[in-house]
Amino acid sequence: MSHRLALVGKIICDKGFVDMAKENEKLRLSLFWTRFMRYKLGERMATANLDFEDSPRCNCSTCRIAKRYEEEDQDSDDDDHTVCVFVPLLEKSLKECGIVAIESECFGDFRHECDPFRAVIDVDAHLVYRPGWLYFFYGAKLAKATSVDDPELRKLRKLFDFLDPNLKHKDPWWMAGIAE
Repeated sequence: MSHRLALVGKIICDKGFVDMAKENEKLRLSLFWTRFMRYKLGERMATANLDFEDSPRCNCSTCRIAKRYEEEDQDSDDDDHTVCVFVPLLEKSLKECGIVAIESECFGDFRHECDPFRAVIDVDAHLVYRPGWLYFFYGAKLAKATSVDDPELRKLRKLFDFLDPNLKHKDPWWMAGIAE
């Protein structure tokens, strides 16, 4: 009888540990998205336009509309770019990080915590952008990740670090499982 009681106790205990591990991962993922949400990627893009090594700051009309350029930084003799110099640098960065980005006008979408303000585009890509990168959205490759250790989320983290290397920082304890 005590053997059966121990066996039942172990089963109940194991289920509790599994449930707790699932809840812990869900919380870690939620915290991940507060740090790497789409809005914050937009901020990193703006910073990158100002700080990309060995490249001019793009002040084309698209970058101005997308707020990737600060008017107060413009020199009086700096003419507007007619061709965007930021987007080729961004696309090179995406490729180096393994990020799949596709241009599109519309796709089906769904709500996700990675962007509480807008929907996520339901397409098999990391990013979906409108012409000129005026607007971009996270795709299903990112939103469907179930763990902060997911390889697709590591790519997003790498992109964040690539766009603004000055903000690299030590990961908090709850993200210790994310590999470089």
